[in-house]
Amino acid sequence: MYCPKCFNNSLHIAPSGVAILMIDGKKMDSSRLIFHMGDSEKEELIEQIKTKLESYMQWYSSFQNKKPIENIDILTSDFKCENSCLFTAELKFSILNIIIPQQEVIEMAKLIAKKHHLIVNVKTHE
Repeated sequence: MYCPKCFNNSLHIAPSGVAILMIDGKKMDSSRLIFHMGDSEKEELIEQIKTKLESYMQWYSSFQNKKPIENIDILTSDFKCENSCLFTAELKFSILNIIIPQQEVIEMAKLIAKKHHLIVNVKTHE
C-alpha cells in the first residue's frame, strides 16, 4: 500500500495486531478484534467479526429511529512503512480486502441484520 507520509508503495500490515470494527462511524467498547496474518487464524478472525457484528446489531436494533447501515470497516494502526515513517496512533488503515474480503464481511452483516430486522446497504470499495 502507499504510505501517506512518504508516498511510496512501502506500507505493510504488521503480522498481528488489534483492529476495531466501525459501523457507520460508530464503535462499541467491545468492538476490538485481534488479528494474525496466518491462514489458519483467518477462521478465528471471521468468528470474532461475526460475534462483534451480532453484538452491534442486537444493540442497534433496540434504537427507536434506525437508519440502514451504510458503512462497515475494520481499522487498525498496526501498519509499518519500510522507510520508517512515523504515524500517530489516531491514523488507522482498513484491513478489509487485505486480511478478509470486504464482500465477505458485508454478506455476514446482511445475514445477521436480517435476524434483527435491520437493513444493510453497504457499497463495496476496492
